[in-house]
Amino acid sequence: ILAFSRRLLPERSSLSGMAHPERKAAFVTEIVVPEGSPLVGRTVSEVFSDTDLTILELVRGEEIILPASAGELALLIDDALIIEGRPQEIDSFLTKSQADLASVVEDDTRVPMKTIEMKLAEAVVLPDSPFEGRTVSGLRLNAHYGVKVMAVQRHGRQHLYHIRRMRVHAGDVLLIQADDAGLNELRESEAVLVVEEVDQTRVNKRKAPLVVLTLIGVVAAAALTSGMAGVPSLAHLAIIGVALVLVTRCIRVDEALRSLDTTVLLLLAAAIPLAGAIQQTGLDEKAVSGILALVGGGDINPYVLLSAFYLLTSVLTTFLSNSAVAVLLFPIAMKLAMATGINHESLLVAICFGASASFASPLGYQTNLIVMGPGGYTFRDYLKIGLPLNFLMWAAATVFIPVFWPLKGAA
Repeated sequence: ILAFSRRLLPERSSLSGMAHPERKAAFVTEIVVPEGSPLVGRTVSEVFSDTDLTILELVRGEEIILPASAGELALLIDDALIIEGRPQEIDSFLTKSQADLASVVEDDTRVPMKTIEMKLAEAVVLPDSPFEGRTVSGLRLNAHYGVKVMAVQRHGRQHLYHIRRMRVHAGDVLLIQADDAGLNELRESEAVLVVEEVDQTRVNKRKAPLVVLTLIGVVAAAALTSGMAGVPSLAHLAIIGVALVLVTRCIRVDEALRSLDTTVLLLLAAAIPLAGAIQQTGLDEKAVSGILALVGGGDINPYVLLSAFYLLTSVLTTFLSNSAVAVLLFPIAMKLAMATGINHESLLVAICFGASASFASPLGYQTNLIVMGPGGYTFRDYLKIGLPLNFLMWAAATVFIPVFWPLKGAA
């Protein structure tokens, strides 16, 4: 990645290349010069000479003036400036210039922005978010959280106008304005990931050592008691650890419940009846026969079989979610282990790594999709840098999985 990412993943300018080519995750918004602002009477070039903001347009009445012609013009009251910059830069400029942000989307209407009491933040729409497919106005962010939407960024391009009717999708980035309480409530909804704020999120660092000690204790107890009879299992030890952090108030019960990923829980629950259905219908036997026929029969070298199974998992994860692939291949891996005498743990670990280390498409893993919007990446970018990484992981898994999970262990 360090050697080739700069060549394979070039920086892309946004808004048709008008912005600075090295600017990352910039947003476009509109400010209005009010009466009494220190900007009145100053030229555009003078105002922006000592900032990192980029002016895209000066709107004076019904006239739109491009930067090349606006540089020496003196700013007047009610002039509108279309600017690009990072949230911190926009907020700092507004504070110093006493200018007003033109308007934001407050559910169904546009309203004047408030910047003294409010903060700017970026929020990425997460996969499986309840916001998926809904319009910006239909989200009712102001009604529920007191959050106003300033702009939307999709695939590295900003959208300022007509955003009320835009339908948001996973990976979209919202530039929002809210107070501390609103940002916290929106973050706790787990519909978006707040990736950048003007002020850092407050965390309870005082409890951090206790959480670390609890985690180390659970892992150490599981390692020391592994294989012993009459001792708590790893699941029981994990439950004890959760109880400790709840009793010591490192986390509240409602926070713990919100942290549970219902999608993953449902997939895990569905794995049991799905495995039964695959076995009852004989699909596992057909899949095993197909895999063995593809790699050369039951007498094939177990290293080749493991490598082929990892490759199958990685390819499927390129088109399906990693959780779905893991659920689908689990019963097939168990049947394949029984048919060949290979240690089932080796195949299950191959599923874990193959389904979690797929970088060739945004669908391969949730984080792949999350970074697509802020990074301005395309499907082609994932292929250029992700496909070589997939092959690298394939080779590494083929070599190292048998080292830690021997292929001829207890099946």
